[in-house]
This record gives sequence, structure tokens and C-alpha cells, in this order.
Amino acid sequence: MKKENNLKEWITPLTVAHFLLVVFIGLTIFVKAEHHSDILGKLGSVLIICALVFWFVPMFTLRKYGEVSPFGSFLATTRLVDRGVYGLIRHPQYLGFMILTSGIALLYQQVYLGVLAVMIIVLLRFGMNEEDKLLQAQFGEEFINYCKRVPSVNIFKSLITILKEK
Repeated sequence: MKKENNLKEWITPLTVAHFLLVVFIGLTIFVKAEHHSDILGKLGSVLIICALVFWFVPMFTLRKYGEVSPFGSFLATTRLVDRGVYGLIRHPQYLGFMILTSGIALLYQQVYLGVLAVMIIVLLRFGMNEEDKLLQAQFGEEFINYCKRVPSVNIFKSLITILKEK
């Protein structure tokens, strides 16, 4: 029996978040950055640079420790990765997207970009929950234990925990 395509399978919070992120970044092409607050503009620039770290480092970490096929996607891990950035937080790329949208909103300081940034962050949060369910199905008890040790995106909590252990 052929499985019917279900619209609900295609339109997930994560899909909508990615669509809005593309729209969000596209809108910045047409926005002239008029800083109402120079400090917020500079903070936005710093956040954008930080976001790039959280975007790219996980790619290399997953490829190195995730037992990925040499020609496969870095996301197609066959082993749970809990080293490197994944030892600090479970969803570094989602955090990168959240930091990026926040940084762009602060850089351009437009109300509609701020509203879109909040919407994207909320949808990404739902997307993280969906991914956690998929990873739990894939890795079982190992992932459940990992979730107990490592927070979703709260890197400050991880850093505080590490400092307390030393």
C-alpha cells in the first residue's frame, strides 16, 4: 500500500522557521541599517559572528565523531555525538540560528525584524523538541541519559556546571 503524502508531515514548525529565516534574511537586503542605538548595532554584529561559530563547528564535530559515511550528510550520524560543542549543548545549530536572528534584529533595529526574530526562535524551539523525539527513537536510552547531562541550548548552564566541577 502506497503511503499518501500528508501535508502535516511537510509543514512542521521547523520548516516554517526555516522559511521565515530565509524571508527574514531576504528582508535585510532592502533595509537600510539606521542605528537608533549604536551599542545595540555593535552587539548585533558580535552576535552574528558568534552565530557563525555555532553554525559551522557542529558540522565538523558531527562528521568527526558521528560515524558518518564519507559522502553522506554530516547530519546522517550513526552514533550519538556528545563531544565538542555537543558536550555543552544538544542543539548548537539551532542556537546559532537563534543568535543570528537576534543579531540581525539588533543590527537593523526594525520592529518587524524583531517580531520575525521572536517568531523564528519560538518555532525553532518547537523544532528542537521534534528533533529530540527523533533522536530518542534513534538512540534510545543513550539519548535520554545525554539529555539529563546536557541542556538543549542553554550554554551558560553548561559552562557554570563545568566551572563548578573544577
